[in-house]
Amino acid sequence: MRKPIEGEVSFAVVAPSVLSTPDTSNLNVVADSMMQQIRMLELLCDNLEAVADELAGEPDRQVCLHIARALPAAIAEAHRFEERHVFPLWRQISQESDATLSRLWLEHVADESYADELAEALRDHIAGRGRLDAEALGYMLRGFFEGMRRHLAFDREHVVPMLRRATRAV
Repeated sequence: MRKPIEGEVSFAVVAPSVLSTPDTSNLNVVADSMMQQIRMLELLCDNLEAVADELAGEPDRQVCLHIARALPAAIAEAHRFEERHVFPLWRQISQESDATLSRLWLEHVADESYADELAEALRDHIAGRGRLDAEALGYMLRGFFEGMRRHLAFDREHVVPMLRRATRAV
């Protein structure tokens, strides 16, 4: 895996202002914005994987600290986007969405908690006061980004196409 590059660890994506309310006329904008969120989170996963790969050696402390600072906010921002813009539209275009949306919301809660713990563990490790050795922290990083990649694959393969199909139907 490649080494994370300082310029690549900016994870903020701002939703277009047209999305102030869930409206099926915004399906394309929501789908495009969701793809942007997916790419941003994939970049985050790539950087987390690079950090995990480097933990046995000497990881770049500044990159690790930047990722640790950015991680919880990036995950929370992406989830708020889905909850505010994607979920309401999903409810409008599918009568059978409640169970899936409830599961996804619970995944968001768990992922945000995990991101907070991971950021703290990464900061502590870099500061030399970590409770986890490099191997355990690497395992924790891999558990997070592998789970995140599964969620992103679902979004990319199912949610975005559903929004695109609904656009054609409107």
